[in-house]
Amino acid sequence: MSRADDTAADGGPSTWPDTRPERMWRLRDARVVLADYDLLQRDFPELQAAANRLPGRGAARRRAVESLIDRWLVSIAAVASQPQVRQTLVNSEIPVTGELVRCHRPPGYGRACIVPVKSEGSGTSAAAYLDVKGVGVATGRRPRPEPHADGLIDLDVVFNEVILQRLIEAVLRRAGGAYGALPFYAILDAGFDMTERWTGYGLARPAALLVRRFHRRFDFGQDLPRRHSFRQHVQSEIEFLLRQFGFTSVNPSTSLELRKTPEGAVELRMQGRVVTGYEPAQVQRLWRSLGCPEHMICEGVNVQTSRSVRLDPPMAELVDFGHYTVRARFEHPVLSLVSDRPLRWGGLLTADHPSYVQPDPAFALDAAAWRLRSIPKADARRIGLPGPLSASGPRRAALMATAAWRARGAKARDWIRRHLDGYVTELIAHWPA
Repeated sequence: MSRADDTAADGGPSTWPDTRPERMWRLRDARVVLADYDLLQRDFPELQAAANRLPGRGAARRRAVESLIDRWLVSIAAVASQPQVRQTLVNSEIPVTGELVRCHRPPGYGRACIVPVKSEGSGTSAAAYLDVKGVGVATGRRPRPEPHADGLIDLDVVFNEVILQRLIEAVLRRAGGAYGALPFYAILDAGFDMTERWTGYGLARPAALLVRRFHRRFDFGQDLPRRHSFRQHVQSEIEFLLRQFGFTSVNPSTSLELRKTPEGAVELRMQGRVVTGYEPAQVQRLWRSLGCPEHMICEGVNVQTSRSVRLDPPMAELVDFGHYTVRARFEHPVLSLVSDRPLRWGGLLTADHPSYVQPDPAFALDAAAWRLRSIPKADARRIGLPGPLSASGPRRAALMATAAWRARGAKARDWIRRHLDGYVTELIAHWPA
């Protein structure tokens, strides 16, 4: 998908509603772990021009180009918010240069921000900004040692997201439609450690920055579509397209559980908690419309996109990939989530419906790769685990990539690139030519 989307025509983030500038510290010790050098040169003509002026040939010139782009990335994308730097509750001390940089954090962007590549006002195209994830909490907030509240993202999580992004990108490309995955430009080691929440051991892991192509998200509170809108149609279509390959966006945080209690009442639960605020008669009507099941799980679609969504011709750009999983078969009804209906109920497709999609054996990814398996002791030692851990295939691959980076630093970059590429290639190697 082209970067020439509606972000290039709406005046840039400084003109977006409720988006305020935020001054952030430049990081002193950040380093590039991986980068898509070809994509960066295509998207930023000034990089291409600077690379063309470099002398030499072959491997020596390639290293010179990569070094040039690495310095450019660090000089722009390596930032951390002021409240993040002021504390050491969720991370080690954060080394900064002493220079403050003007960035933008639209409402609902959480731990991400938009960093200008050029001086403010010099351009509003997508090539004038970078989107950086992992920069810390916003001004006025304090980091907390809780999921999605510490402001950061560790290197393990970033590697996992990159694996999933590459797989979904390959799926969408193979499907041949107009849907795409938001490209990642680079992964940076931020130059300090954070307390991870992946393994359950609370290990100190490298804090990372995920540098993405500039895009505009839907405003906070408007990320779900309205019922019967073209956005609802597109999100459902993408979910069913992905299911042909075994992928799904549904997860426990977006699913609704209905259960009949021993007393005869109907109970609704989301994320393990009872849903309140609805009259028992409303819940009973919903339950009866579903055939009075003793127990039912309705799995909510969680396809997230940038604002570049169109119906005719169809177009959408997927963002955020860490929650996607692969299954060998789908069993539960699919719930389309909307913003303007009770319980976010936009419509339900049951497993016995002719339009319900199951994975195509010729293209489905191996769901066994997503099963939790014990990490071998030798790998656990390299990763730095103090005890046993079970993880999915993508997470194991991510943990090993981080272990290589911590052990060898920049010398491990080629191995990490081959490791990630090889893992992705192995999972789709069975696709028919």
